[in-house]
Amino acid sequence: MLGIDPLEVANEGKVVMGVPKEDADAILAALHAHKYGKDAKVIGKVVSGSSVIMETAIGGERFIETPMGDPVPRVC
Repeated sequence: MLGIDPLEVANEGKVVMGVPKEDADAILAALHAHKYGKDAKVIGKVVSGSSVIMETAIGGERFIETPMGDPVPRVC
């Protein structure tokens, strides 16, 4: 609505981790044990291919393009 893409702006306090599938449950348990990790979730999986495709909340798909330039503004 405002023309701001949440995938292109800084989001402090968040992390996306790529971990081996067999370690995911243990890592989630460790994150859930801390107050800041209580809402941690598995949000995706790696499959064969060369693209990133996000499934939207309404059931669609969005191709995620490689960011142009430095995607993270240096504010501090």
